[in-house]
Amino acid sequence: MFKRFVVGHINKQSGVNQGILGVAYRLSLEEKLTGSDKIDLDSHLEWLMDSFTIPDIFDKPDSLKGVCWFKDTAVDIIDHVIAIIPHVERVAS
Repeated sequence: MFKRFVVGHINKQSGVNQGILGVAYRLSLEEKLTGSDKIDLDSHLEWLMDSFTIPDIFDKPDSLKGVCWFKDTAVDIIDHVIAIIPHVERVAS
């Protein structure tokens, strides 16, 4: 089984709900969070970057049609993604 974490915004290029990681990376780059929230978000994003290979499709801004799913056995990765959710929700609300 696979899991996907999304937000309620449809990505115009892929035609599906935008993934939580894309939103989280954008929040970090745009410095939408400050203080301990930014430090915590960045630590989870850094762990994810160090822990698995990002598919090439996500490195090409002109072709961001990739959709990322995680195997439900990828418990460590999923735990970090779940820890990111409150940060995204805080900025979205």
